[in-house]
Amino acid sequence: MCSNVTCRDEAVYWCRQADCGQDCTAGCNGSSCSHGCKNGCSGNCIVTSCTSVGCHKDCDGGCSGNFTMNEVIMKKKLTILLVFIIFTANTFANDVLEISNPSKANTHDKNNYLIKHETFYISYNNDLLIPNWVGWHLDSSDLGTGRHTGTFVIDSLLPSDWTKATHSDYNNTGYDRGHLCPNADRNAYDNGKETFITTNIIPQTPECNRKLWKSLEDYCRCLVENKPNELYVYSGVYGESGKMSNKKISIPEYCWKIIILLPEGENDLSRITKDTVCIAVLIPNTDKYDKDISTYSVSIRYIEELTGYDFLEHVPKDIQDSIENVVFKHFNELN
Repeated sequence: MCSNVTCRDEAVYWCRQADCGQDCTAGCNGSSCSHGCKNGCSGNCIVTSCTSVGCHKDCDGGCSGNFTMNEVIMKKKLTILLVFIIFTANTFANDVLEISNPSKANTHDKNNYLIKHETFYISYNNDLLIPNWVGWHLDSSDLGTGRHTGTFVIDSLLPSDWTKATHSDYNNTGYDRGHLCPNADRNAYDNGKETFITTNIIPQTPECNRKLWKSLEDYCRCLVENKPNELYVYSGVYGESGKMSNKKISIPEYCWKIIILLPEGENDLSRITKDTVCIAVLIPNTDKYDKDISTYSVSIRYIEELTGYDFLEHVPKDIQDSIENVVFKHFNELN
């Protein structure tokens, strides 16, 4: 008999102590227990356990003993937990709020309301019915070949009693439903479906949305596609040129974008230096444009002064003072 034998399998889970009751010499010599028995398989293993699960390693009492289905279930649960922890760690490793929460958005201020989606953050303005800004991380793993083409849906993370803009509010207004976090930056995830929410769009003129703004979005993807780069991106609005629809949705006067370019790596915040390339662009939401995107380049500090935001909040002050005052003009040199 092998009373109180303790056994352990290869995944470091401990079997329960048990009073093994039957001889399992045949089982140990057979395929069901071939890898887990010691000392000539002198017994000590309950036949049903050996047959249904197999005798596992490292028991000193003759074979691996009573590794029952309860332990198998526990093993599966812990495996799932470990996968979840690894996924969560990878997700938050590139958390844009690590660099900055520019407006100090929170869940108490309805006009600076922080919404966390799976792959981007939003600061939402309930009075204006548009986002103040959207922030996300971008690298080549975010890019796919699909494209979601459905309608924009109401963001389920907004409080239920708030007035909400809808897809149809943009119908026949002369304005596009302009993404701040673009679909193509997230089409590795269900074809970018998550970007099709009304808290991620603003009224943009067709000329802005389909030409210059799109060119800037394409440029960002070119910086990471087949290149060892990663970006932190903030995109938002400034000013108001009017209202749209019966709900009085705000029409922004300007659209802006902040781009922080890093080589791929770890500990991104600590890798932002005085040599880090930062791009800031301020584009009027009108129908007439210069085709040269560098015409609309400004400094990060300039957009901070307009908006009151702090885009490199967690970066050391001396580094901020260096890179936030640069006006980037060398777009062709990075492609």
